[in-house]
Amino acid sequence: MKLHTRILILVVLVAAVCAGAAFALQHSSGGTIACVTRNGEVIERIDLSAVSEPYSFVISCAEGDNTVEVKPGAIRIAHADCPDQICVSSGWSGAGSLPIVCLPHKLVISFEADTPAEIDGVSGR
Repeated sequence: MKLHTRILILVVLVAAVCAGAAFALQHSSGGTIACVTRNGEVIERIDLSAVSEPYSFVISCAEGDNTVEVKPGAIRIAHADCPDQICVSSGWSGAGSLPIVCLPHKLVISFEADTPAEIDGVSGR
């Protein structure tokens, strides 16, 4: 390989690493808040980045019970007495995940960043 080709390859690699690092820093959030709601009412807000020890709690209602487990950076519904078990099969979720939903019990665990997102230059939001 000629010297010019090696220099070009090195420059492209350095540029790719810099672009990847900039992308990672720009899109990383400080933490994630898990918002547990039932019938639209907030039951609990959990800062998943601040959780140091795993724990669980039970949410009871007339329709049944859900056991929610929390560990550093993630949350899940470990047990539910609903017939379809879709919420249980969702598994562990955290930052950037889709909400966990138990429709029979009207329970939703959604996620939001603990710091507001920067304004998007295209949409203005």
